[in-house]
Amino acid sequence: MSAEKIANLEDHSIRRGLDLAGGMYLILEVDEQQLADSGMDISESEALDRVITVMRNRIDEFGVSEPDIRKVLGENTLRVLEAAEHAASG
Repeated sequence: MSAEKIANLEDHSIRRGLDLAGGMYLILEVDEQQLADSGMDISESEALDRVITVMRNRIDEFGVSEPDIRKVLGENTLRVLEAAEHAASG
């Protein structure tokens, strides 16, 4: 099989999730008391938005493929799913 056909197959292959490829699953929660004590006049939702921005910037520096960072609905919680480095590259 030619290198071109192999590259084409790799481009169209099924991406393995955390269950098959390994990786990281984190749950982060806003410490309401610490947020109130900080003197910053922001809501929990705004604090989570800032955390999402910082995490995306830091994760993107490493070229990680498709990190899933999102708020958990109805909670002051953030869920982060990140595939293992070897899974991101192939």
